[in-house]
Amino acid sequence: MLLGACHGGLLLVSGRGWVRLTGRTGGHTGVRPALTQLLLARWSGREDLALGTVTSGREQRETADLIGFFVNTLVLRSRVDESRSFAGLLAEVRETTLEAFAHQDVPFDRLVEALAPERDPSRTPLVQAAVVLQNAFAELTSFAGLPAERAAVPRDAARFDLTFEFWSREGGLSAEIEYSTDLFDRATVERLGRHWVELASAVVGEGAARPLCQVELVTGEERETLLHGWGVSRTGTGQTPVTLGALWRSRVAARGTTGTAVICGDENLLYAETDVRVERVARRLAALGVGPEVRVGVALPRGVEWLTVLLAITRLGGIYVPMDPEWPEDRSLFVREDSGAALVVTPQTLREWHELPELPGPAPVADVPLDAGAYMIYTSGSTGRPKGVLVTHRGIAAFTAALGERFSIGPDARVLQLASAGFDASVMELLMALSGAATLVIPDEGRALAGQDLHDTLATRQISHTLIPPTVLASIPADAPALPDLAVLATGGEALTPDLVRRWAPGRRLLNAYGPTEITVAASISTALDAGLTGAPPIGTPVAEAHLTVRDRWLRLVPVGVPGELHVAGTGLARGYHGRPGLTAERFTADPHHPGRRLYRTGDLVRWNTDGTLTYLGRTDDQVKIRG
Repeated sequence: MLLGACHGGLLLVSGRGWVRLTGRTGGHTGVRPALTQLLLARWSGREDLALGTVTSGREQRETADLIGFFVNTLVLRSRVDESRSFAGLLAEVRETTLEAFAHQDVPFDRLVEALAPERDPSRTPLVQAAVVLQNAFAELTSFAGLPAERAAVPRDAARFDLTFEFWSREGGLSAEIEYSTDLFDRATVERLGRHWVELASAVVGEGAARPLCQVELVTGEERETLLHGWGVSRTGTGQTPVTLGALWRSRVAARGTTGTAVICGDENLLYAETDVRVERVARRLAALGVGPEVRVGVALPRGVEWLTVLLAITRLGGIYVPMDPEWPEDRSLFVREDSGAALVVTPQTLREWHELPELPGPAPVADVPLDAGAYMIYTSGSTGRPKGVLVTHRGIAAFTAALGERFSIGPDARVLQLASAGFDASVMELLMALSGAATLVIPDEGRALAGQDLHDTLATRQISHTLIPPTVLASIPADAPALPDLAVLATGGEALTPDLVRRWAPGRRLLNAYGPTEITVAASISTALDAGLTGAPPIGTPVAEAHLTVRDRWLRLVPVGVPGELHVAGTGLARGYHGRPGLTAERFTADPHHPGRRLYRTGDLVRWNTDGTLTYLGRTDDQVKIRG
C-alpha cells in the first residue's frame, strides 16, 4: 500500500507501506471493499455498513467513446459478522458487488429518490465512505506517442467523508485516502491507513480462514502504549496498603490535638476528640458481636454520629453498609435482608445506647487482611434490582494518596460532605479529608444541598475542596457571588458539559472525575480543565493503581479515537456483587492480556484521545439515571 503527500482538501497519506494480496483470496472480486468494510466496522463499532463505489458508466457501446462524465455511484451493503472468517465475509461482499454491478445502470439519484432517506446537506445520502479501483490508466506510460504520467488534480472539497482509491501494481496495490478535513485530521487518517495494512496482512492468504474476532487491529507499538503506557496510573502508586481503620488511626496520630476532623452545625471536633467517640461506639458494637467481615447497616442522617459509627465499624474490621434514612421503606428492607446485616444502627439505636452505662476497657482494634470487605454500597445499575458492591481495603490507601496528589489537599483544607451516604461519593469525600488530615464539613443535619443553599454553604463554611455532580452544580444561580475560598472543584457522576467548564473553571482548578462503584469510587481524574474548552471534557487519566483499557465486545484493544467499552483493573477492584455470583462472573472477567488478573466491564463507552486522556461518550446499554 503506497501512501503519498497532502494536496489542499485531500489527504494522500504520507509514509510508505506495502501489502501483497496473494493466496486464495488475493484475486477475488471484493477483497478491497471487504477489507475496507471490516476496517470501518472496527472503527465505528457497527456491523451493518453501506460502502459506496463508482462505475465509469461506459458499459454501453453508445457511451464507450463519448466525451463526458457518466460516472455512477453504487451502494455495497454488508453485515460484518466477526464470528465468521474473512473468507466468509469476502464471499458475501463478492456476491453483493457482482449484483451491484449487474444493476449499475440504475442512476444513484433514482435509488435515493426511491429509498427516501432522511436528508442531511452535510453528507452524501446512503453512503459516506467509498472504495474505488482505478484501473483505466493504472499502467499508462505514454499517450499518442508522448510520455505520460499520472498527476493529482487539486479539489476544494472531498467527494465523500472517506474515499479509498486503489491502483493495481505488479504484485500488490497502491492506495490513496481522500478525506473531509471538517471531520478528520491527518494523524487520524494515517492511523486508518496503517490499520488497513494491519488487517490486510492478517486476513489474506492463510489468515482468511481465521475467525475475524481473533484478528487484532492495533499495531505492536499501539498495543504497548495502550496496555503499558496511557492506561497505567501515575498517581497514588507505590503506597503501602493499609485498611481504612489504620488510615484513620494514622491521621489521629499525626493531627490528634492540632487538627479539626469534622465540623457539623455547632460541633467542631479535633481528630483526637472524634477518635474518643469512635472508641466509645466501637466498644458498644464489639459487645454486640461486630468484628471482621460482619456487615453493619447504618441508617443515620449524615452528621458527627454517622461519621463516628462508620469509623467504629472499620476499627473492628466490620463492613459498613450505608442505608440512607430517606430511602423508601421497601428499599431499606431489601438492603437489610440482602446484605445479611447483623444489626442496623438507627437514631433510635443511638438513643438506647446513650441510656446504657458506659462499657469499660478499650475496644479491640481488628487486624484484618487487605482483601477483607471495607464497605458495601447498593446500586441499582442496569438491572433495576439493587445489588451490593463489596469493596475491600486493598485499594483505599492508593486512592486516598491519589486524591491528595490530584486535589492538592493539605491540613488547612475544608472538604464539603455533600453526597448522600447511599452513594460512594460520600466515601470519596471522607477520603479526600483523610488524604491531607484536613477537615470534613458536614451540612447541618446532613440535609441535601442544591442551588442557593449550596452556594451559601460553600461561602459561609469557607469550603476549599468539594465534589459536586454537574446537575447540582448547574443549579447554583448564575448571578451568585464568587467563591474565593473554593480552590478545587471536582465533579463526576454524570457527563460534564462545556458550558459548566466555562462557568466554573476560571478562578480555581476544575477537575472531572470518573468511576463506577465497583472500582473504589474513581478510576480516572482529569487535570485542571481549561475555561476555553469547546468539546466534551475529558475524564482524564487513571489514578490509584487503576489500569484502564478500552476494548470491543471481543475484549480486543481498540485504537486511539475509536469508541469502545472501558474496562478497569487494579488494586481498587471490588470483590464483586454480594450474593450474585452469576452477575459477578459476567461483569468481572479474565484479562486476556494479563493472566490471573480480573477486568471490570463498566458498560461505559469511551475513547482514547491523542494526548492519552479519555473522553466519556455514553453507555453501551440503555441504562439511564433518574434523580441520581
